[in-house]
Amino acid sequence: MSAIVRSTGPGIVAAELPSQPRGDLDCDVCIIGDGVPGLWIALVLALRGRAVVLLDTKAPEEGRHEAVVGAGLDLTATDLCERADRDRARALYDLSVGAARSAIRLLEVLGLEQTGEGQLLVPGPAGLSDLLDEAAARDVLGLSELSRVGETDLGDLLGTDAYAGALFDSHAWRFDVRSLGRLLGDAVAAAGVRRFVNAPVQGVDLDGVRKYIQLAGGRVRADHAVFSATRGLGRVAPWLARAIYPATFVTGTFDTGGVRLTEPGSSGLAVRETGARPARFLLDGSRITVTAPTATYQGREVAAACALRRQVGALYPGLARATVGAAFGWRAACAPAGLPVIGSYRPGVWYALALGQDPLANVSLAADLIGDAIVERDDRITLFGGPPLPSTWGVLGAGMRWSTYWAGRIADRSERRRARFADRQEVSMVEFSSA
Repeated sequence: MSAIVRSTGPGIVAAELPSQPRGDLDCDVCIIGDGVPGLWIALVLALRGRAVVLLDTKAPEEGRHEAVVGAGLDLTATDLCERADRDRARALYDLSVGAARSAIRLLEVLGLEQTGEGQLLVPGPAGLSDLLDEAAARDVLGLSELSRVGETDLGDLLGTDAYAGALFDSHAWRFDVRSLGRLLGDAVAAAGVRRFVNAPVQGVDLDGVRKYIQLAGGRVRADHAVFSATRGLGRVAPWLARAIYPATFVTGTFDTGGVRLTEPGSSGLAVRETGARPARFLLDGSRITVTAPTATYQGREVAAACALRRQVGALYPGLARATVGAAFGWRAACAPAGLPVIGSYRPGVWYALALGQDPLANVSLAADLIGDAIVERDDRITLFGGPPLPSTWGVLGAGMRWSTYWAGRIADRSERRRARFADRQEVSMVEFSSA
């Protein structure tokens, strides 16, 4: 998928797909997209009767093996309340609930295997105060209360005493998505989408009723243009390129040395930290797959493994020198506001970017909203706002984010030590005792 891909690895696109159109093409919708988001949006529009041309600006690459689908825009309720007022935050959450259901239906139709159910929300460096804030935010939004998990049960589940409590969300599902790109490619072909891979856009004219997308071998004329790719945006859509920046992450798998962290025969468990620099875990038997943020892109496997060991060592000291399997670095488009960048630039011009670390529910949401806006003139997409889009400040912004990341990491260490002591005081233990 465009938001979560390995920098290296075998492509997943069939060799017979054309790389460039020959001459000019006419269509209802032209999608400038990468991987899963472009394919998903193209499929939704084609199934709703629109003639679609999909331009993959680069060949999709091998993605992560598993993904979590759930409501909330890939944000906690606390984060959502910080980014929008109550009414808008609740409306966005309700949209995300429907999008998660749509995503699950499509994944099941495609025959993808569900590998787990439920997600634990564990506190970040600030400790249990984060979980209390999360419970309060859910109450403000009128959402159902999450189950509380005490320290003893949590330690048995996770194999670490780093966390003094957790919240459990049963409405999150894990899927094996290794074949998602290929299956979506087959589906869009069956739906009649004209797809061209590794077809970089050289220029666009978006001012008139008809949109013109210029390629090396011709051009595409369309009533609507949809941007869901980050590659080459600075050349053809600078107004959109300025609104996002590449956040960097590392992912890899640790073996716990035979210590089982989930029950035999269980389907595993997803774990997510709170805080500004949260880590995410996927537990399956005696294996832990960890995804953690980094300050810079780690393109080499050794560098990615070292970055993972440094971060995981604070939670699992025994893994500080462990071997990391299949470690890789990747980038995800993000936006300063933290919400997905979904909307309309002008009549007939749409965009869907910065869809999160686990983006499938947000990809489904973007496809549904853009499809509804084009086919039914539904205006719910305006809940995400619109132009003028905020700027990420280019090189200056990148430097500020780098320094903020490292200052935060240093502060996190002392904050985590303080929180571990405070969380074990009697009041906190009573509030987060097991049900």
